Amino acid sequence: MIPGASLSWLWEHSSDGFVEQPHGYPTNALPNYDWDAISLQPFDRVIEGTDGDKQMIQNYFNLSKDRSPNT
Repeated sequence: MIPGASLSWLWEHSSDGFVEQPHGYPTNALPNYDWDAISLQPFDRVIEGTDGDKQMIQNYFNLSKDRSPNT
């Protein structure tokens, strides 16, 4: 997490920002832990497009879906 950072920036800089241990960054937390829900906060960004919030949300969900398919 970085306050005010867009989802696309966080996705492109996946080892930056604040983390909670033992989970760590999303690239570790989402595929390696069980999740009931994921909450993401878009900040004044476009919805559509390759770096839009809709695609970024899908990217984060894709990290979690093998271990937590009902997220």
